Amino acid sequence: MREVAGRDARLGGRPRSRIFASGGPWPVARFNLHRLIRCVLDFGVGCEMVARNVAFLIVEEDLPKAQEPEPNALGERRTARLLQEAREPTHRAKKRGAPSSEPSFYFAVAFSVYPGSRRGEVLAVRWSDLNLRAMYVTIRRWLAETKTRGLFFKTSKNGNTSTSTGILHLSSVA
Repeated sequence: MREVAGRDARLGGRPRSRIFASGGPWPVARFNLHRLIRCVLDFGVGCEMVARNVAFLIVEEDLPKAQEPEPNALGERRTARLLQEAREPTHRAKKRGAPSSEPSFYFAVAFSVYPGSRRGEVLAVRWSDLNLRAMYVTIRRWLAETKTRGLFFKTSKNGNTSTSTGILHLSSVA
């Protein structure tokens, strides 16, 4: 079939998908397609519809690896806008009773923005971790989630909290 100016003749002249526009599917799509084909062929082998699964001839090292996205930190203007939105929730958020309409929402956002705390660390803070006189919080655990265990608090791998403890000063948050 012939291709005319980015359009595929097999598709009636419609433009090709962006996934295939750069010479093939993206690495994640290729990996997922291989996994799908392997599972379908496994089913066919199990039903004796196919003699063998040829997808196993491709070793996993030959499949493309998905690249980790670059972390994208907010700039000063966008951080200020985020904090302003957290401080003054929209009428719609108040009407729906969204978490962003709660008075404590601003402090949770500010606590994650200023010292750079992760979501799981913010959600795992207990009152015993706060020292309001000295204006610091001790990070001893974080909230994790898995399919098998659900939500649970996690500490360091060796169980020693002193190696995973972080102290964050709250002077800039308040």
